[in-house]
Amino acid sequence: MTADEAHVRSVVGNLLADYEMTLAVGDIRRLTGGRNNNLYACQVGPREICVKLYLRDSTRRAKHEWAALTILSCFGFDAAPEPLYYESTHGPAVAMSLLPGDSLGGSSLSNDQIRQIADIFRGFHSIEATKPAHRLPAVRLTVEGMLREVQERWYACMADGSSPLRKELLTRWRGWITGPDIALLGHPSTPVFGQGDPNTTNYLWDGTCVRVVDFEYAGWSNPYYELALLVEHVQSRATTDDRWLLLEEILCPAREDRDRVHAARALVAWYWTMEFWPHRQADNERFARQAERLLQVLLG
Repeated sequence: MTADEAHVRSVVGNLLADYEMTLAVGDIRRLTGGRNNNLYACQVGPREICVKLYLRDSTRRAKHEWAALTILSCFGFDAAPEPLYYESTHGPAVAMSLLPGDSLGGSSLSNDQIRQIADIFRGFHSIEATKPAHRLPAVRLTVEGMLREVQERWYACMADGSSPLRKELLTRWRGWITGPDIALLGHPSTPVFGQGDPNTTNYLWDGTCVRVVDFEYAGWSNPYYELALLVEHVQSRATTDDRWLLLEEILCPAREDRDRVHAARALVAWYWTMEFWPHRQADNERFARQAERLLQVLLG
């Protein structure tokens, strides 16, 4: 074990033992954006590293992230953090390199940023799922799992007739669930490395380069579905559809591939609509925006 490796392990151990105490040390600072985790920037020798302490559903998400980062590192993928240390016994915690840049969440992406994201997707999709050394579970929510979840939520939501949009959604649902998209969603595809929850919040921009973080839900996935998860994520609405179309055209130049992306986009749009349905009384504007987006996708 090198001195740097020992230092990394010591920092992780201190954070796990009592992170409030270690915050008093000048070379450790709390980072924002961890959502269900605690994130820290820690000075180790000449560089800062990132330490993530997992709080919810912690063991599974930490294992996914460590496995994903290890695979990306094996393939020389330099737009993601370098894995440094995984603590499972007293954690879980993962130490990784700290990437520069600010989150693109909620930003209007430029053509250059879109092209760099396309390069990231290409890098992911070049990783072969068949090699034993690259074992990784499926993503947290597969395309089949999302379809089942949307169907289950649909019947529960439609039992509530209080929304003025219920009739319109009911008509659209009947047309969609019996239409060609369902067959396209079930069409076999070669599994690719996927982030599982790609969204603009997890892309960092330093003024020149786009990099990507957060692989807690990563695994083998459907390439069309992964693209649809990004395009139809609620954080993506700040970017115009012509920019997302550019991304689709770069990654899926064939018409039949874009048809499969569109089917997956409709599924994800339904998912977000069902996600917001129970909360429409508290935030009807958000629900109405998502319902409008769903209709745009279905009619597109």
